[in-house]
Amino acid sequence: MAKPIALAFSLCLLVLFHSCLAARQQSQSSEQNECQLDQLQAREPDNRIETEAGRIESWNYNQDDFRCAGVAVQRITVERNGLHLPSYTHAPQLIYIVQGNGFLSTVFPGCPETFEESEQSDEEQQGQQQWQGQQGRHGQQGREQQEQQDRGQHGLHGQQGQQGRRGQESFEQLDRHQKVRRIREGDVVAIPAGVTYWSYNDGDQPLVAVSLLDIGNNQNQLDRNPRRFYLAGNPQDEFNQHAQGQRQRGQQGRGQQAEGQSQWDQDQQQQGERSRHQQQQGGRSRHQQRQGNNNNIFAGFNTQLLADALNIDQQTAQQLQGQNDNRPQIVRVRGRLDFIQPPESQQEERQEQGIQRQQGQQGPNGFEETFCNFRIKENIGRPSRADVFSPQAGRVSTLNSFKLPILRHLDLSAERGFFYNNAIYSPHWNLNAHEVYYVIRGSARVQIVNNNGQAILDNEVRQGQLFIVPQNHAVLQKASNNGYEYIAFKTQDNAKINTLAGRTSVLRALPDVVLANAYQIDRQQARNLKYNRQETVAFEPIKQNQCQIDQLQAREPDIQIECEAGRIESWDHYQNDFQCAGVAAQRITIEPNGLHLASYTHSPQLMYIVKGWGVMMTALPGCPETFELSQGSEQVQEERQGFDDLERHQKVRFIGEGDIIAIPPGIVHWVHNNGNSSLVAVSLLDICNDLNQLDRNQRRFYLAGNPEDEFNQQEGENISQEDEFDQQEGEGISFEQRRRSGQGSNYNNNIFAGFDTSLLADALNVDIETAMKVQGQIDQQRSQIVRVEGEFGFLHPPIRSSHWQRTQQEQQDEQQGLQGRHDNGLGESLCNIALKQYLGDPRRADVYTPQAGRINTLNSNDMLILKQMSLSAETGFLYNNAIYSPHWNLLAHEIFYVIRGSARVQVVNDNGETIYDDEVRQGQLFVVPQNHAVLQKAIDNQGFQYIAFKTQDNAIINTMAGRTSVLRALPDDVLANAYQISQEEARMLKYNRQETLVLSSSSSS
Repeated sequence: MAKPIALAFSLCLLVLFHSCLAARQQSQSSEQNECQLDQLQAREPDNRIETEAGRIESWNYNQDDFRCAGVAVQRITVERNGLHLPSYTHAPQLIYIVQGNGFLSTVFPGCPETFEESEQSDEEQQGQQQWQGQQGRHGQQGREQQEQQDRGQHGLHGQQGQQGRRGQESFEQLDRHQKVRRIREGDVVAIPAGVTYWSYNDGDQPLVAVSLLDIGNNQNQLDRNPRRFYLAGNPQDEFNQHAQGQRQRGQQGRGQQAEGQSQWDQDQQQQGERSRHQQQQGGRSRHQQRQGNNNNIFAGFNTQLLADALNIDQQTAQQLQGQNDNRPQIVRVRGRLDFIQPPESQQEERQEQGIQRQQGQQGPNGFEETFCNFRIKENIGRPSRADVFSPQAGRVSTLNSFKLPILRHLDLSAERGFFYNNAIYSPHWNLNAHEVYYVIRGSARVQIVNNNGQAILDNEVRQGQLFIVPQNHAVLQKASNNGYEYIAFKTQDNAKINTLAGRTSVLRALPDVVLANAYQIDRQQARNLKYNRQETVAFEPIKQNQCQIDQLQAREPDIQIECEAGRIESWDHYQNDFQCAGVAAQRITIEPNGLHLASYTHSPQLMYIVKGWGVMMTALPGCPETFELSQGSEQVQEERQGFDDLERHQKVRFIGEGDIIAIPPGIVHWVHNNGNSSLVAVSLLDICNDLNQLDRNQRRFYLAGNPEDEFNQQEGENISQEDEFDQQEGEGISFEQRRRSGQGSNYNNNIFAGFDTSLLADALNVDIETAMKVQGQIDQQRSQIVRVEGEFGFLHPPIRSSHWQRTQQEQQDEQQGLQGRHDNGLGESLCNIALKQYLGDPRRADVYTPQAGRINTLNSNDMLILKQMSLSAETGFLYNNAIYSPHWNLLAHEIFYVIRGSARVQVVNDNGETIYDDEVRQGQLFVVPQNHAVLQKAIDNQGFQYIAFKTQDNAIINTMAGRTSVLRALPDDVLANAYQISQEEARMLKYNRQETLVLSSSSSS
């Protein structure tokens, strides 16, 4: 009998063992197959919860890529004066502040409240005494009523509640709490699992944060379903909305049937009914009464037990449970949220940055940080924090456990990238981490390749989208024309990448012979493969690819800035044609008596005066002030004004319509309109020039005023706000502190404003008030062009004629000029080099046809400075129906600005496709890329007048019609066979036009 029992028992054990083993193997197989991904996707948020003062959006964590990475992601938007209620999660999380600024506080268990009030004001003490007196009177009445109602039900509990209330009435304690931190755009905040935090928006714009929860982290001892535990409010489920979709849709349907009643009102009404029902139930836990609804964690306790545990009355306990409050996770603060915070100072900010740099250089010794004073925040949005920077491509900032030690415990890290238009992030893979990308601004083309060499993602990612790159999967990213900014979270505290291109790539580490045999290429090709990229991870786009243009366009200015005495208009230099030419363009209008303040740029520029007259000066570094008052001048005493030195300055030039001025990079210049009509100038800035050592984003540096950004307004300061704190952070901070820190995203400053006022005063040997005026602190309203009050005085030689007429000597100098003179190394130095030339004189025409028009050219043979700047120009005036011979530029791009009239223009690319065929009118600008053929015909009674800037100092064209055309240089037989025409037709094709460039209209046309 015993043997059958033992046998049966053994069989049962065997079956149980195999069942457990099979279940374990199935579980392991399921986990192992989580990252067998055949397709990835850039995703928008799937769930959205609207709250009283913001919204919470979540991505569906049950998607395969999220399950593989073991993460959940949220985007939290807190409106102005909104409070995100205290909560914690069972997984460590990283929060990145995408926009706005506010406050955040974490509550580390067992740590002291280091923020406390030192003393109370008289008003606060008086108010507290009055409140205590009222509470004493009302409390006595309340206790008598409560004793009558609860004597039979609660017994001992009622007595304990009374003791708690008496203790509360006599309890006088100053406010104490743990540290509150200021957060701003660019901050990364690390929060361990189980640590409570809250946030508050005190700014004027929404506070937007992206939060990653690492549910696959070892600190998460629950399952891999994300949860958030709230200490207040009546929160909705932030992650499992799919399961509640039918119930929510049903509630929305009932809300539509109730006319004039919103969903929010209905919820509050239902909450009131539930609260009244609970009072009838005698204080049972809300979990028993509201199964299926979400509550804060206090709501699950019995109300009386909770009151006893906290030593508070039952009514307060009900408030903690949210029984009479239907507000979800983000609530609106009534009035002002008052808490203890030290005064903000830039000195503390600099000290904190210094400590961070020291900690980044030194290894941990066990004493830097304890649990209670862990540093949990780091800003990686500032350009100065970049770890990788390429002037032509962009920058990358990393944050790991060496810079923020708490990340070692969270096993997480982050990376912030900012790539300029068309720049490339080197193809790479992560050695030891998954990577979760969130696109902050712009867009990019992204490709991700798995271990089988299959592209499982090949698509454009846009602002607000998120995509995941699994560990060891190769990824390649290329920014679009409007740039690309992202924040990437990584599931390892010191994540490492291995690049496939660049100076530190895996290919560069391999011998030539290995590459040659691996890819079946020769040794030279192997060396090119290794050394053709000298950057590390941020790659400048190949310039040739930027000019694959399918369509051109004649453009009006895109950006306009109105100033006190004029306006500045700029063309969007991020457009494909501008990017191909590598230029930016502006039109500057200065009203009479207006002064365009002193400035300089990082690119060489040519300025053409379209209309009006004025004066201009270029301040050449190291050159003497050649304009000065003589000792015998009658104005000497007036000019001295207590100084020993007489008035001196560098040369001031008179400028007028038809003048072209060359301004090298870094050279300060100013312009004043002393005429009676508007002064209009068009400027071309060659941002792709070798003299520009910065990136290809145009900038202008001002020495005075409070200028607005002239070039990047369309891009949202995705570029310009990158290196500034939010404007609202500057509230309560002095102007000096705000200017030194760069705060204030809605306005810019002159370069003096970035210096400390006292240091600047010492450097200039002036008083503090004068230094403040130099920095623009006194008058913050004036921008780039200001109005001069009274007479504008400066030194200049005697002029026999009026200011807006040229002297006879000046005209003779320009006619005789420097034409035909070659650079012999002695003709001109930097201090007396010619920077201006007049192109408006018909007698200066280089090409002239009486029936068609004229063309004036300006190159380095005419003005030697153009050789250093690698620029030239051309002005043309075509009579009505005249034709500019079809041609192409051999060595340069050409940028046309229409001064007067109109013309029909056609531009043809290398495929023989017409990429532009339309009318161009006065005030428009169009680009003709190098070697693209262009044909222009005047179609206006006023003719067609233009200024053309060229990106080469001695630009040469090749014509397709006329006496010097390429067709005329070819043999007759070549033409006959090329076009299948007769010899006679070939000769007619060669000799029917006797003009050179400017062609009169034929009778056939």
